[in-house]
Formats: sequence, structure tokens, C-alpha cells
Amino acid sequence: MDKTKFNFRSFTSLILVWTFIIQMITGIVLYIVPPGRIANWTNWNLFGIDKAGWEALHTIFGYLFIIFGILHISYNRRPIINYIKKKIKTGFRLRKELIISTIVIIAFLAGILLNFFPFKKVMDFGDKLKNSWSQSKEELIIPHLELKSFEEFTNTIGIDTDKAKNILKAKKIIVSNNNENLFDISKIYNTSPDNTYSILIENIEHIKTNNEINITEETEGYGYGKKTIYAISNEYNGKPRENY
Repeated sequence: MDKTKFNFRSFTSLILVWTFIIQMITGIVLYIVPPGRIANWTNWNLFGIDKAGWEALHTIFGYLFIIFGILHISYNRRPIINYIKKKIKTGFRLRKELIISTIVIIAFLAGILLNFFPFKKVMDFGDKLKNSWSQSKEELIIPHLELKSFEEFTNTIGIDTDKAKNILKAKKIIVSNNNENLFDISKIYNTSPDNTYSILIENIEHIKTNNEINITEETEGYGYGKKTIYAISNEYNGKPRENY
């Protein structure tokens, strides 16, 4: 046998091993990654890779795992077919391992879909880790504010667009187009929307705060669906009704 000949079967197996390892790592990272509203606003990254990058890695390598998994089965189809034929001829007997493993898988599927303990605890813990990245009470005025055009951004927080541009220019952050969004502007200058916003706050006498922003369609995506009435009321210095 020519040892120098490229072995596609071995290549396929190694690709499967590597993709499995990468899928495992990206899965763990995505379990703890902050929500998009926080990740984009603070320019969050891990090992130099932002949230979108980790999601792309997980998705693409997931497809790669499926493709090479199919190839792996294809290369081993003869042993698989022979095994099935042998079992049919000798009489296929359900072993206790098969029965128990099937029950375990069904139990996991049902538990996850029905949100039973301990699966719910696992997901709740993940949510807790994700939300722990947000430490500031003034985390955002409006969710995904960084995706608005610069003009919309300044109008939303209640400052003059030209004045905001001059303030940023003094900090060597040039806004050449009012239609550019805050995320792209900040990325060009290797900073975060949060930092750009902080520069404006420090140089403006008055800027709209959370107390001046009503819960409207602009605040959709802020995570209110997962918050209690008390938590939302506290954000707006309000008092929740006892019987809602």
C-alpha cells in the first residue's frame, strides 16, 4: 500500500473530529455570550471574535459537520449494510441498552420542550450568565441604538447632530455621513458605541435619560418580555401596581 497516497477516509474522519471540537467550543461560548443589545453596544468580543463571528463559526462548522458526517456514513455504508443484513438473518433482538438509551433520549426531548427541571435550570443559568455582562443601570437608552443612523441617534438622545459631530471630531472620531450608524462609525475607529456615547455624555449638559424615554415600539428588543413588572418599574423609577 502506498503510504504517500492521500487517504480521503482518514481526512473525512479528522475533519469530523475537528468540527466536533469547534462546535463544542462555540456552543459553550454562545451559552454565555451577552444578548445582542449588549454585545453590539459594548463591542463585546472573546479572543478577538465578536458575537456575530462566534455565531458564524458555530453555524458554518455545523454544516461542515453534517456534510462530512454524511460522507463518513457513505464510506462505511458496506459495513453498516452488512451489519443490518446480519441482524435481520439472525433475528434482531432489542437489547436493554437500546431500550434504555431510547428512553433517555425521549426523556431529554420531552423535558427540554416542556421546560421541566433540571433542563429549565440549565437554560435559566445560561440566561443569568448572559445578562451578567450588563452591569450598568444606564446600559442603553434604547436597544440597538447603535444601528440607527447618526442623525437618528442624536435626535433620539436629544442633542444637535452638528454639535455631536464636532465633539467627536475633537476626539479624532470623524462622522462623514449622517446616514452612517453608530456601530459602523465606532468600528472604524476601533472603539465601541458605548464609548462613543460616553464621549458625548461627558460633553453635553443635557442628554435624554431612561426616565425620559417611554416604553414604545422603539424599546422593542430591550428584553422586557423576560423581565418582571417590578424590574421594569425600577428602571423607570415607577411603582408597580400591587394587583396587575
